[in-house]
This record gives sequence, structure tokens and C-alpha cells, in this order.
Amino acid sequence: MTNQLKKFLDNDASWVKDCQDNRVYLKNDHLVIAEDGIYVLDESNKKIPLTELFVDSQGIYTRIESLGTDIAAVYGIVWCKNCEAYRTVDWKGLCVVCGKRPY
Repeated sequence: MTNQLKKFLDNDASWVKDCQDNRVYLKNDHLVIAEDGIYVLDESNKKIPLTELFVDSQGIYTRIESLGTDIAAVYGIVWCKNCEAYRTVDWKGLCVVCGKRPY
């Protein structure tokens, strides 16, 4: 996870319900459907366009990659000392296989 994304999720994303892997679960009361698209409203009522929207048993979500380049993340591949293999990390910086810090 990039520092920019971590800071954003910690400080500015009151519309985020939860994050799991690359899924960003959204709070329903921040969603807006308009003629020109579907948006999520941030704290200052700025519209963030959603290019993808999904639903599962956890709620409504979008993929982090679809939120735009200013907050999207590309997950790096790192050596996980716990798995003793190369793994990707989730938005929290944890190994996607064992769930622990890789270093």
C-alpha cells in the first residue's frame, strides 16, 4: 500500500465502510446516482466518479483501481519471510496468503 493511499483512507475517506484486498466497501449514504454516472460524495461533497460498482454479502464495493490515479494503488510483490515466497500485499501491507507482515 502506498503512503498516499494509507493517509487517504485514514484521514479523508469517511465514505469508506471497509477495505478487503482491492475491494473498497462504500457507505450507502454517500452514494449518488446522477444522469451522468454514479458517484460517492466525500466530506466536502466532492463527487468521486465510480467506474465499477459491485455487491456481495459484505455490501456495495468498488475496486481500488477504479477510483482514479490519485488514490489507486498497484500492489507490489515482495518476499514474505513467513511464506518464504514472493507474494503480493494487501492495502494494509499484509501478505495476501498468510495475512502477516512480509518483512
